[in-house]
Amino acid sequence: MRGGRGPLDPQTACVLLSDYSSKGLKASELAARPGSTSVFEFRERAADRSDALLACFSEVASGVSAAGGISIPIAMPTAVCVFDVFLPEELTRKGTLRVELLAGISAGEDGLQPVPIETRVSQPNSLHLEDLSAQANSSYAAACGQGASRRGKDLNHFTCHRVTIPHPPVPCTIRISWDA
Repeated sequence: MRGGRGPLDPQTACVLLSDYSSKGLKASELAARPGSTSVFEFRERAADRSDALLACFSEVASGVSAAGGISIPIAMPTAVCVFDVFLPEELTRKGTLRVELLAGISAGEDGLQPVPIETRVSQPNSLHLEDLSAQANSSYAAACGQGASRRGKDLNHFTCHRVTIPHPPVPCTIRISWDA
Protein backbone atom coordinates (compact mmCIF):
# COMPACT_ATOMS: atom_id res chain seq x y z
CA MET A 1 0.00 0.00 0.00
CA ARG A 2 1.28 3.44 -0.76
CA GLY A 3 0.11 6.90 0.06
CA GLY A 4 -0.53 9.49 -2.61
CA ARG A 5 1.28 9.53 -5.91
CA GLY A 6 0.84 11.61 -9.00
CA PRO A 7 1.93 14.96 -10.40
CA LEU A 8 2.93 16.25 -6.98
CA ASP A 9 5.74 18.45 -5.87
CA PRO A 10 8.71 16.21 -5.05
CA GLN A 11 8.51 17.21 -1.37
CA THR A 12 6.03 14.51 -0.42
CA ALA A 13 6.30 12.36 2.68
CA CYS A 14 4.32 9.26 3.65
CA VAL A 15 4.73 7.89 7.17
CA LEU A 16 3.20 5.21 9.34
CA LEU A 17 1.66 6.88 12.40
CA SER A 18 2.54 4.37 15.09
CA ASP A 19 0.70 6.33 17.83
CA TYR A 20 -2.58 5.77 15.97
CA SER A 21 -1.90 2.27 14.65
CA SER A 22 -2.23 -1.10 16.40
CA LYS A 23 0.03 -1.36 19.41
CA GLY A 24 2.92 -3.78 19.06
CA LEU A 25 2.81 -3.73 15.26
CA LYS A 26 5.54 -6.11 14.09
CA ALA A 27 7.75 -5.94 11.00
CA SER A 28 6.43 -9.43 10.15
CA GLU A 29 2.95 -7.83 9.79
CA LEU A 30 3.75 -4.54 8.07
CA ALA A 31 7.03 -3.11 6.81
CA ALA A 32 8.35 -0.47 4.46
CA ARG A 33 9.33 -1.97 1.13
CA PRO A 34 13.13 -2.30 0.93
CA GLY A 35 14.64 0.86 -0.55
CA SER A 36 11.46 2.91 -0.04
CA THR A 37 10.17 5.16 2.70
CA SER A 38 6.66 5.56 1.30
CA VAL A 39 5.63 2.07 0.13
CA PHE A 40 4.43 -0.31 2.84
CA GLU A 41 3.62 -3.99 2.46
CA PHE A 42 1.10 -5.88 4.56
CA ARG A 43 2.51 -9.27 5.45
CA GLU A 44 1.26 -12.13 7.62
CA ARG A 45 -0.88 -11.43 10.65
CA ALA A 46 1.05 -12.24 13.83
CA ALA A 47 -0.14 -15.49 15.44
CA ASP A 48 -0.55 -13.76 18.82
CA ARG A 49 -2.69 -10.89 17.44
CA SER A 50 -6.36 -11.33 18.37
CA ASP A 51 -7.53 -7.82 17.53
CA ALA A 52 -7.91 -6.16 14.13
CA LEU A 53 -4.74 -4.84 12.52
CA LEU A 54 -4.95 -1.06 12.21
CA ALA A 55 -2.31 0.83 10.23
CA CYS A 56 -2.73 4.59 9.98
CA PHE A 57 -0.71 6.49 7.37
CA SER A 58 -0.29 10.16 6.68
CA GLU A 59 1.01 11.80 3.55
CA VAL A 60 1.65 15.49 3.11
CA ALA A 61 2.61 17.22 -0.11
CA SER A 62 4.00 20.74 0.07
CA GLY A 63 2.73 21.72 -3.36
CA VAL A 64 1.18 20.63 -6.61
CA SER A 65 1.91 21.23 -10.28
CA ALA A 66 -0.28 23.33 -12.59
CA ALA A 67 -2.56 20.34 -13.20
CA GLY A 68 -2.48 18.83 -9.74
CA GLY A 69 -3.61 15.51 -8.40
CA ILE A 70 -3.00 12.74 -5.94
CA SER A 71 -3.59 9.01 -6.23
CA ILE A 72 -3.49 5.85 -4.17
CA PRO A 73 -2.68 2.43 -5.61
CA ILE A 74 -4.63 -0.51 -4.20
CA ALA A 75 -3.00 -3.93 -4.34
CA MET A 76 -5.07 -5.75 -1.71
CA PRO A 77 -8.74 -6.78 -2.01
CA THR A 78 -10.97 -4.52 0.05
CA ALA A 79 -14.72 -4.10 0.52
CA VAL A 80 -14.52 -0.34 0.09
CA CYS A 81 -11.92 2.32 -0.61
CA VAL A 82 -12.46 5.69 1.03
CA PHE A 83 -9.93 8.20 -0.27
CA ASP A 84 -9.81 11.65 1.34
CA VAL A 85 -7.75 14.57 0.07
CA PHE A 86 -7.47 17.68 2.25
CA LEU A 87 -6.77 20.87 0.31
CA PRO A 88 -5.76 24.05 2.16
CA GLU A 89 -8.16 26.95 1.85
CA GLU A 90 -5.55 29.12 0.10
CA LEU A 91 -5.08 26.62 -2.76
CA THR A 92 -6.66 28.07 -5.88
CA ARG A 93 -8.04 25.65 -8.43
CA LYS A 94 -10.42 25.84 -11.39
CA GLY A 95 -13.41 23.62 -12.08
CA THR A 96 -14.49 20.52 -10.24
CA LEU A 97 -12.33 17.72 -8.95
CA ARG A 98 -12.17 14.66 -11.21
CA VAL A 99 -12.02 11.00 -10.22
CA GLU A 100 -10.30 8.30 -12.28
CA LEU A 101 -10.14 4.58 -11.66
CA LEU A 102 -7.30 2.79 -13.44
CA ALA A 103 -7.19 -1.02 -13.34
CA GLY A 104 -5.26 -3.78 -15.04
CA ILE A 105 -3.10 -6.83 -14.59
CA SER A 106 -0.10 -4.98 -13.17
CA ALA A 107 0.25 -2.94 -9.99
CA GLY A 108 2.51 -0.56 -11.93
CA GLU A 109 0.83 2.36 -13.69
CA ASP A 110 2.17 1.21 -17.07
CA GLY A 111 -0.30 -1.72 -17.27
CA LEU A 112 -3.37 0.14 -16.00
CA GLN A 113 -6.29 1.25 -18.16
CA PRO A 114 -9.15 3.68 -17.33
CA VAL A 115 -12.31 2.01 -16.01
CA PRO A 116 -15.61 3.93 -16.11
CA ILE A 117 -16.95 4.68 -12.64
CA GLU A 118 -20.04 6.47 -11.43
CA THR A 119 -18.59 8.13 -8.36
CA ARG A 120 -17.93 11.77 -7.70
CA VAL A 121 -15.84 13.72 -5.25
CA SER A 122 -17.94 14.81 -2.26
CA GLN A 123 -17.27 17.07 0.70
CA PRO A 124 -18.27 15.14 3.82
CA ASN A 125 -19.72 16.94 6.86
CA SER A 126 -17.73 14.67 9.16
CA LEU A 127 -14.53 12.64 9.08
CA HIS A 128 -16.43 9.70 10.61
CA LEU A 129 -16.41 6.66 8.33
CA GLU A 130 -19.28 4.18 8.47
CA ASP A 131 -18.41 0.57 9.32
CA LEU A 132 -15.10 1.48 10.99
CA SER A 133 -14.44 0.82 14.63
CA ALA A 134 -14.42 3.68 17.13
CA GLN A 135 -10.64 3.20 17.46
CA ALA A 136 -10.12 3.46 13.70
CA ASN A 137 -12.30 6.59 13.45
CA SER A 138 -10.52 8.17 16.39
CA SER A 139 -7.11 7.35 14.90
CA TYR A 140 -8.15 8.74 11.55
CA ALA A 141 -9.39 12.04 12.99
CA ALA A 142 -6.22 12.41 15.10
CA ALA A 143 -4.00 11.69 12.09
CA CYS A 144 -5.85 14.30 10.00
CA GLY A 145 -5.41 16.86 12.77
CA GLN A 146 -1.73 16.00 13.10
CA GLY A 147 -1.23 16.42 9.35
CA ALA A 148 -2.84 19.86 9.46
CA SER A 149 -0.74 20.93 12.44
CA ARG A 150 2.44 19.91 10.60
CA ARG A 151 1.50 22.60 8.09
CA GLY A 152 1.00 25.06 10.96
CA LYS A 153 -2.78 25.11 10.63
CA ASP A 154 -5.90 23.77 12.23
CA LEU A 155 -7.90 21.16 10.30
CA ASN A 156 -10.77 23.63 9.79
CA HIS A 157 -8.47 25.53 7.35
CA PHE A 158 -8.69 22.58 4.93
CA THR A 159 -11.52 21.24 2.80
CA CYS A 160 -11.94 17.47 2.76
CA HIS A 161 -12.70 15.93 -0.63
CA ARG A 162 -13.81 12.28 -0.46
CA VAL A 163 -14.18 9.48 -2.98
CA THR A 164 -15.85 6.21 -1.93
CA ILE A 165 -15.56 3.22 -4.24
CA PRO A 166 -17.10 -0.11 -3.15
CA HIS A 167 -15.17 -3.25 -4.11
CA PRO A 168 -12.46 -1.63 -6.23
CA PRO A 169 -10.72 -3.99 -8.67
CA VAL A 170 -7.28 -5.25 -7.68
CA PRO A 171 -4.82 -3.97 -8.67
CA CYS A 172 -6.05 -0.46 -9.33
CA THR A 173 -5.21 3.17 -8.79
CA ILE A 174 -7.75 5.77 -7.75
CA ARG A 175 -6.85 9.32 -8.68
CA ILE A 176 -8.32 12.69 -7.75
CA SER A 177 -7.15 15.57 -9.93
CA TRP A 178 -7.95 19.22 -10.54
CA ASP A 179 -6.95 22.23 -12.61
CA ALA A 180 -4.87 24.78 -10.71
